[in-house]
Amino acid sequence: LTTIIADQQSAGRGRLGRAWVAPDGQALLASTIVSLPTSFPTEMLGWLVHACALSVRDALSPRLSPLSHSVSLKWPNDVLVDGARKICGILAQLAPASSPFTTSAILGYGINIAQPAGTLPTAHATSLFAQGDTLAGEDPTGVSHRLLSAILAGLDERIRALIAHGDAASS
Repeated sequence: LTTIIADQQSAGRGRLGRAWVAPDGQALLASTIVSLPTSFPTEMLGWLVHACALSVRDALSPRLSPLSHSVSLKWPNDVLVDGARKICGILAQLAPASSPFTTSAILGYGINIAQPAGTLPTAHATSLFAQGDTLAGEDPTGVSHRLLSAILAGLDERIRALIAHGDAASS
């Protein structure tokens, strides 16, 4: 896995061509390049988004559960707090072929970290800070780095399971 992070997003795109903007230093904005063997069935590539969503959910849950919030998935690409408020969006696309031996996909994801409730782009959006995670407001970069580490560990485990067993749900 190769991951690129950004501090802000001024011209991002969401699902269905929607605009997505994230202010400087207030969100975890990452793109992870996943290289798979060409023997990996192309009809399974859609499961990469689910593997990423599960990894994001599992990384966010330890931060939000102690605050009495649940984290769930809205298929195919949203992570929600308490079943209604979007904290993360995920997009995937195939990358141009760079090797006859691998297929690459790019998973782009953004997690709202430090935005105060009144500054979120829609009434259905939320952030860790808006849900009561004070450390997310005090040290958004540190929180982002810890989340990214947990997400990548979960994603690696799930991708290995997909390749080995064709199943994105790991133990």
